[in-house]
Amino acid sequence: MASALAVVLGGLLIALYLLKQMGKNFSKGKEGMIEVVAAKMILPKKHIVIVKVGNKRLVVGASENGLNLLASLEGEECDSTVAPK
Repeated sequence: MASALAVVLGGLLIALYLLKQMGKNFSKGKEGMIEVVAAKMILPKKHIVIVKVGNKRLVVGASENGLNLLASLEGEECDSTVAPK
């Protein structure tokens, strides 16, 4: 009985290790694609966040109810309106 429990727990630990390794491999090529340029708290638990995704900048409202896209800026409009950090 104890040996069966040890085998099951060992299998779970191996599965957990493999899942962590797979997660690292998926995220390696995507670093730098998404960047938070600026964030400002408007009210408690309510923020406006500017997020850079590729060549776009997204102005997002964040609250406990979720995220809302407020504006999307691209290209020259993006560079002249929002200065990066």
